[in-house]
Amino acid sequence: MKLVLVLFAAILVQENLAENSSEEVCPPKEYIVIREVTVCEIDRKKLECPAGSTIKIHEAFYGRRNTYTCRHQVMKKNVDVVCSSPKAIEVVQKRCSGRNSCDLTAHNSWFTDPCYSTYKYLQVAFSCTK
Repeated sequence: MKLVLVLFAAILVQENLAENSSEEVCPPKEYIVIREVTVCEIDRKKLECPAGSTIKIHEAFYGRRNTYTCRHQVMKKNVDVVCSSPKAIEVVQKRCSGRNSCDLTAHNSWFTDPCYSTYKYLQVAFSCTK
């Protein structure tokens, strides 16, 4: 599931300008579109930006935070839902930051195994920058 979040970079609105001020204040028109990608364990996905722009990684998570993302038939009832790899952001940034596209695989060999015998997933929040 891709989730697109639109964040307005610095919204500043001044409602009351000084009476003698000739200065006009307008909110900035720039915004950043942050995309979120989820990759279930052992699956692969490609991050890609339009021509002329590169990937900027904002967040990366590998492990499990809940029981409903990437459900799998081999999951036990008492699944460990509080586990994460501390290497996730570092690994994804090295692989993708500054590139036009990159392939990601959610696998223990990339991130280490933060919760043995628990079906995990990779979640990445990224944007495309010029």
